[in-house]
Amino acid sequence: MVTSSSNGASNNYIIDTTTNSITIDVSTYTSGTYNIALVCDGQIQDSKNLLKQ
Repeated sequence: MVTSSSNGASNNYIIDTTTNSITIDVSTYTSGTYNIALVCDGQIQDSKNLLKQ
């Protein structure tokens, strides 16, 4: 889940568990801070911050 810190808008991405990585195109996102959360069975497993300039 990618969530904007400025307006709370979020996008969900379904990840294939058999792959080792995923590329998310953020080129259409506006500049700002985003929180990236890995959610499994409704529980946040890990999260990171992303700053897009």
